[in-house]
Amino acid sequence: MFKVIAFLIEVVNWFRIILFPSFVGVLMGGLFYYLFQNYTGKVLWIICSIFGVVFGVIWASRIWKKQGTTTFMSKVIATPELDKLDENEENK
Repeated sequence: MFKVIAFLIEVVNWFRIILFPSFVGVLMGGLFYYLFQNYTGKVLWIICSIFGVVFGVIWASRIWKKQGTTTFMSKVIATPELDKLDENEENK
C-alpha cells in the first residue's frame, strides 16, 4: 500500500519537473509566433514546445534514476534562509 503511494508521489513530482522546461519551450515558441505571425511562426512554436517537453522528460527521468524526484524537489523547494530564522527564535 505504502509503495503504491510512494510511487504515485514520485510520478507527480516527475510531472512537476517536466512542467518547467515545457513551459519555457511554449513561451519561447509563443515569442516566435508573436514575431512571425504566419506558418513559420506556428512551426517554430510547435518545435520549441516539443523540444521543451522532450528535454523535460529526459531531465526528469535522469533525476528519477539518480536520486529520486521527491528528494530533488525537496532540495529545490527548501528554504534554508527561513530555517536559520527559526533557529534564532528558538535560541532567544
